Amino acid sequence: MKSSTLNAFDIPARIEQLPLSREIWRILLLAGLAWLLESYDIGVIGTVLPSLKSQLQLSPFVLGVLAVASTLGIVVAIFPAGWLAESLHAGYRSRAVMLRLIALCVRLRLQLSAVRVPIW
Repeated sequence: MKSSTLNAFDIPARIEQLPLSREIWRILLLAGLAWLLESYDIGVIGTVLPSLKSQLQLSPFVLGVLAVASTLGIVVAIFPAGWLAESLHAGYRSRAVMLRLIALCVRLRLQLSAVRVPIW
């Protein structure tokens, strides 16, 4: 027999009861954008690896490391990024700090991509 009240542990049913507010649409948009960027990254790696293998004579181990590196980096970075977002919470000051951190990460990425580091 199904009760009409929602169980506190039935999270999908509770989510279905929420109205589609502006915040929910924003969360959906950000989740979709994150999915799009991650799938683009995986797609690019998948198409580039065969040409890298033939041009650089990479071993299967190095190809595996290259294939897993970006996804593993995202998985490892989620925990400190989530902690940082929770500790900063919402507000103008936290947005300024987050934008500076993003700019720093982009700058470091561009600087590191300019340096050739042999991995084998």
